[in-house]
Amino acid sequence: MKTLSGTLSIMQNLEMRYQANFSGVHEQDLITQDLLHKLELEQNNAVQLVQLAKQLKECRQTRRMMKDEIELMQPLMDFMQDGQNKRCVRQLQEALGKMRDVSKHHENRRYYPRVL
Repeated sequence: MKTLSGTLSIMQNLEMRYQANFSGVHEQDLITQDLLHKLELEQNNAVQLVQLAKQLKECRQTRRMMKDEIELMQPLMDFMQDGQNKRCVRQLQEALGKMRDVSKHHENRRYYPRVL
C-alpha cells in the first residue's frame, strides 16, 4: 500500500513540478527581455554592464536548468496524459482509497460475543 501511495504521489508531484518549470521558463524569458531592454535603452557604466551581464547569465542558466528538467519529464508526462493511462492512474487512486478503507476497517475491528 505504501509503494502504491508513493508511486501516485510521485506522479502528482511530477505534474506540479512540470507545470512550475513550464511557468518558470516563461518567467525567465520575460526577465531576459527586461535585461536586454536595459542594455539596449539605458545608459550604463562599466560596473552596471558587468552586473547586467551577470544577471543575464544567471537567468539563462536557470532557464536552461528548467528546460532540461522539462525534457527529462516529457516522456512520463506524455504517458500520463494518454487517455488510457489517465484512466489507469485514476483506477489506481480508487484502488488505493479502497485499500485504505479496508485497512481502517481492520484497525477498528471488534468482536462482540454472542453467547458469553
